[in-house]
Amino acid sequence: MIVICDREDSGRARSLRERIFRRGIPAATAAPAFVKDLLPAVGIVTWTDCFDELRRTPCDHVFAAVIGDGFVNTALNAASAGTGDDALRLMSMNAAKKFDLPPDSADAFGFYLAPRLYFAEGFVEWRERQIVLTKTERMILLYLAACQGEPAPALKVARFCFPEGRQEGELDNRIAAHIHRVNRKFLPAADFRVIREKRGAGYFADGRLLSWI
Repeated sequence: MIVICDREDSGRARSLRERIFRRGIPAATAAPAFVKDLLPAVGIVTWTDCFDELRRTPCDHVFAAVIGDGFVNTALNAASAGTGDDALRLMSMNAAKKFDLPPDSADAFGFYLAPRLYFAEGFVEWRERQIVLTKTERMILLYLAACQGEPAPALKVARFCFPEGRQEGELDNRIAAHIHRVNRKFLPAADFRVIREKRGAGYFADGRLLSWI
């Protein structure tokens, strides 16, 4: 959902990713050359000393929030952010624009990603039905819904939705188990699997989850 771009083995990128992750927002880190492998994304957070390198990669179509005091050319689909918190506010504004949501789509308790899909801490509300999810289940659903139907393999899901120390091992089985539980919990509210799998490509959120109807 959010890609944090910095040079290899960046402590500031890992620290910012942890802050975002603690808020329940899927995020992954990557060096500029590898950001494209993590798309689609709601946006990219980077720093002024890394921004030029990022924009030399095929990611110009993705909005970037750039932390630091250096000049940021807004014509490059970017905006300046003084701090990490400023960058997150820009990401929130960009997400509302990307998903065509009104300015009041977020409140003190959570946010809408679609007209009938509301994310709060500990649960998701869909069509006025509340579904209680674990933090990991909620993160996976949020990430796949934000991808808007583009499949993501298990490794990519883990990069965004698992803590840094748990992104190895039997990822296929672990991701599949989480997704099975999400689908099972949605059964009382939906007559379809809200997360589906495309063989050889990965998992994706069913479009009906994001519809107006």
